[in-house]
Amino acid sequence: MLAAAEAEFSAVGLKASIEAIARRAGVGVGTVCRHFPTKEALVEAVLTAMYRSLLADAEAALGWVNWHATLRPRQPLSPAIVAGALSEQLDEALTAAGLSIVHVKVLDQAPTGYVRASICASGDEPVADGALDASPCARHDLIVNARALGDPVRLSRAVADCLDMLGGRVDLLTREAFRPSAPTPERRA
Repeated sequence: MLAAAEAEFSAVGLKASIEAIARRAGVGVGTVCRHFPTKEALVEAVLTAMYRSLLADAEAALGWVNWHATLRPRQPLSPAIVAGALSEQLDEALTAAGLSIVHVKVLDQAPTGYVRASICASGDEPVADGALDASPCARHDLIVNARALGDPVRLSRAVADCLDMLGGRVDLLTREAFRPSAPTPERRA
C-alpha cells in the first residue's frame, strides 16, 4: 500500500484520494483505512518510508574503516599529540584522495591517559576530549574509525599512510574496510 500511495502522491500530489490509492494497491478502501486511519497518517508513513530508503542508500554509499593498532613512536609522545596529529593527517589525506568525511574518530588509549579526537566533515578542526594533559609515553593503543563517501579500499590506504607518517613501529591488531550492504526493505503495509 505504501508503494501505491507513494506513486499516487508522486503523480497527483497530496490531493490524491484514498480511493485512487486503494485502486492502485489492488485493495479496498476499508483495507487502506484499517492500516491508516487518516490521510495524514498515510502521508506520514509514505514520507517516513522514503526517508528511511534515502538514509539507507546514503549509508550504503559510505566506505567504513575500523582499525585497531599499537604505536611505539621513536620518542615518547603524549596521547593528545598522537590523536591530534593523526586526525589532522587523516583529514588532509582523505580530502586529497577525494573522499568526503562523514565521521573520523581517533582514540588513543595510552598508559598515561586517553584522548579522543573527532572530525565530522572534511576540513573541520578536530574536537578532542579526554586527558589532554597526559604525559608522553612510548606505547599507544589506537582505534581509528572512519566513514567517508567513497571506496573503502582508498579509505583504508589513506589510514595506513597516515599511521606510517606518525613514525615508529605500528602493529596492526585488527583491520576492517567495507561498504555496508543496502538494507533489505522492511515489511510494508
